Parts: sequence; structure tokens; C-alpha cells
Amino acid sequence: MPKKRLNVLIIEDHPIIIEGYKNALLSDESSNEYDYFFRQASNCDDALKTLKLKSAANTNLVLLDIKLPPSQKNHHVTSGEDLAIHIRRNFPDTKIIILTMLSEQERIINISKSIEPDGFIIKSDLTSKVLKTAFHKVFNDPPFYSESVLKIHKMNNNASVLIDQIDRSILYHLSKGVKTKNLVDYIPLSLSAIEKRKLNLKKVLELKEKNDKSLISKALEKGFI
Repeated sequence: MPKKRLNVLIIEDHPIIIEGYKNALLSDESSNEYDYFFRQASNCDDALKTLKLKSAANTNLVLLDIKLPPSQKNHHVTSGEDLAIHIRRNFPDTKIIILTMLSEQERIINISKSIEPDGFIIKSDLTSKVLKTAFHKVFNDPPFYSESVLKIHKMNNNASVLIDQIDRSILYHLSKGVKTKNLVDYIPLSLSAIEKRKLNLKKVLELKEKNDKSLISKALEKGFI
């Protein structure tokens, strides 16, 4: 019986981790069933370029890190989360497994809500066995959440999305030294709307000091930048 082609895109900025993912999938018992075709990208721009290819529509699975070098060409893509949102919007049938070092509760909940990934693994939980289990689960009975993700969800079952894609873009550009009055060049909102979002971010992050420096520091601490 001929093998089924499986197109996998790995978006990760550490080459040794990419090889680890490939080896885990190729050593799985399903390697007798699938003929794997791998593509890889190490930053947001490379990923966007790959996703523009005609063949991207045939991508079956994306393994995606969250902390990636941001796009230098697209102001709205500053992380793997933005890439995942882009993939969800343009390739709804593609399975997404998030693999991240992030473990802050607020960040994990936000990623879960904004992306609804088919698989979600905190890298401290990651083994070859866990990745293989996730692979089978996302194609047969999604979602698959690793132990730490499940624990965070259990503690925050009623949590809502606190910080969305636009909020994260505001935080990112502020962290790069863009002044609030100039954020309109990067964010598709009026200055008054941006200022309202900044005030809400300071409230959500429970800042005692209301200046931008404290906002950026707390956002970095929580993994939103």
C-alpha cells in the first residue's frame, strides 16, 4: 500500500530542536504509513514567505514555537502566536501544535483562547514520546495538551482572553522605543483607541506604576513580548 504524503512545517529558531522533532516523527510507528515532507522556518519572515507558496495550502501539520524573531516586513507579526492566527485564518484544515518554553499562566491561557491549537506542549514536558502522542492525538481526537498546560487550564478554567493580537503589537512596538503618538504608524487604530488599550493593559497587568517602562517590564515578565 503506498504511503500517504504528510507535509510538515516546523517553525522554530533552534536547528537542533528542529532535528529533534524530525527524528521523533520519523522514528514513530506511523513512519511506515506516511511519507514525510518537511519544510522549516527560523523566524516570522521566513515563515510568512513559506506560507505564501502555492504548496502551503497542502500543509497538514505545523509545529510552532511562540518566541520567534519578529517580522521585519509585517508590523502585525511579532511572534509565533501571530503566525498561528495567520495560519488559522488562511489554512483552517492545517493542524497546529504549539511548543513553547513559556509557562506563565496568563500567557498560556491567552494562547489557548486566541489560537485554539490542536496540540499545546510546554517544552519542559516534551519528550519524544509526548510528541508522538500529540501527533496521533491531533489527527484523531484533538486537542492534545501536555501535563503543564492541563494543570494551568484546570487552575484557570474560567479565564477569558485578556490581551489580544493588537494589544501584543502595541506592547512590542513600545518595547522597541516607538512613542505612543507614533503607534498609529504601526497599529490600525486611532491614537485615542491606542491610548485606551494602553490604559486597559496597565489595568489587566495590575501595574502599581502607570508609566510605559513598568508596562513593558511587566509584559516581558509575563511573556507577552
